[in-house]
Amino acid sequence: MKTQKFLAGIGLLSIFTVLVLTISSFTTAEKTDFITKKSSRDGITVYSYGEYIIVKSDNSVSVSR
Repeated sequence: MKTQKFLAGIGLLSIFTVLVLTISSFTTAEKTDFITKKSSRDGITVYSYGEYIIVKSDNSVSVSR
């Protein structure tokens, strides 16, 4: 009896796993950009975010393409 319950549990877990993998294969993932530090010198730090460049100084922040 315990073996049958154990095998039934494994079967249900397998079906659930296949279902989740099937659903996730149809969803499209959007590309996520991360802010990366490029350089830092004399109080000025340059970051990159996708196609944007971010320049940060002690008193200001500038964003450009």
